[in-house]
Amino acid sequence: MNCKRCGSQIESFCSSFCCPHCGTIILQNRSKFDNTADKSLLAWETTEAFTNPLSSLINTLSESFFNTESFFKKVTKGTTIKSAWLFAIITGSFGIFASFIWSFLSFNYTPDKTIPPSSLILTPLIITMQLFTVTFYCQLIFSFLRQNKSSMKSTFRIVSYSQSAMILYAVPFLGSILSPVLWFYMLVTGLHHANSVGKLKTMLILIFPVLFIVFIGIVALSAFLAGNIFANEQLTNFFDLFPG
Repeated sequence: MNCKRCGSQIESFCSSFCCPHCGTIILQNRSKFDNTADKSLLAWETTEAFTNPLSSLINTLSESFFNTESFFKKVTKGTTIKSAWLFAIITGSFGIFASFIWSFLSFNYTPDKTIPPSSLILTPLIITMQLFTVTFYCQLIFSFLRQNKSSMKSTFRIVSYSQSAMILYAVPFLGSILSPVLWFYMLVTGLHHANSVGKLKTMLILIFPVLFIVFIGIVALSAFLAGNIFANEQLTNFFDLFPG
């Protein structure tokens, strides 16, 4: 819709119900902007998130865990970047702090091998760098294998909302195992819907560089061993020409 005063294009929902360009009040009736009942949206991206962010966060986490397929269908259809990034920062930071607390409380805590408390302040920056790194990797590998049908924005949203799995770091002992496994499953599920590729194929695409390196390593090792055996045989035959 357009602002009647300055004519600027504005979104259908504005948290202040004012034009972001000139400040003119657009509408005082909140119900016309309320999209909480819209089941096609994530709870974290509805108007309820402004008034009750904790409830929206819990509902979004619940859906990501217990209705993963439907959850990532919504993720791929959405367009908001800031909400996805903020969700990743919150859940990712929680996971890192939980991991630090459990390592601190465990008997195996050693300051030299554990994240120092002073570095925790850089958690949002570290998570942001991780989000962009994984996003670029997914886009690159899917494009290289000619399977990419997802935009950079959609992939970033998938990677961001996959951070739901970081919450499991709050689980003692098993969290460090469950969280990466669930994170990878969520990532595969999201990319599966975004690129219209089967889950098994999506998983193989994601680990393709690892498989390729392992394959090259096996070929190189086999060639080395075969060459070593051949060289030993040639040396043996050479010395047989000069008996005694």
